[in-house]
Amino acid sequence: MSVIDQVRKFISVFKINKTILLKAKKFLIYAFIVVLLSLFLPNIIILWSTRNLISESIDQINNADAGIILGAAVYSRKRVSTVVSDRIEAAVQLYKMGKIKKILISGDHGERYYDEVNTIKFWLLKNNIPPEDIFLDHSGFSTYESIMRARKIFGLQNVVIITQSYHLPRSLYLAIHWRIIAQGYAADQRIYKKAKWFMIREYLARVKDFFYIHSST
Repeated sequence: MSVIDQVRKFISVFKINKTILLKAKKFLIYAFIVVLLSLFLPNIIILWSTRNLISESIDQINNADAGIILGAAVYSRKRVSTVVSDRIEAAVQLYKMGKIKKILISGDHGERYYDEVNTIKFWLLKNNIPPEDIFLDHSGFSTYESIMRARKIFGLQNVVIITQSYHLPRSLYLAIHWRIIAQGYAADQRIYKKAKWFMIREYLARVKDFFYIHSST
């Protein structure tokens, strides 16, 4: 093979490789755009569609059949995290002001020695909430399951969801999906130590639940 032929072969191979690289670059750009849209759009839709359903003032809450306390971290000897403590306090306020008639506690009781539900119930009773007005869902292992079971198992149709502000948009969006008339009462009473982590986790959870409910309908 002459030198000229070798040069021509090199040029042709280079052109092929260049074409492949350009196609790969385009694919990566499109994939990056799809990933960004997949992360941003669900959050935008959920936040926008629930923006008028969240209140930080108890006076703005309409009367409802029940309040739903969504479970979170609890510890031994009936100790609770600050997140749960604030949810309990908010539920007590709503009940005593006549905004809710019943309280559903939905949380994780999947292990013998970890019991969000009865721990929260203990503190509601300590705050003089009548036991006959407290209902327990021991299988609220996720926000999705808690809201779904509130509708399908407990038959709730008009509720106040009691949790922190970062958590309310997803909870309310799920309630809309399950055709529950829902308001969100923000239980925030302080700046939480793990607030940044909560926000990151919730951002991703919105994406997960958004695609789950819309792919299953």
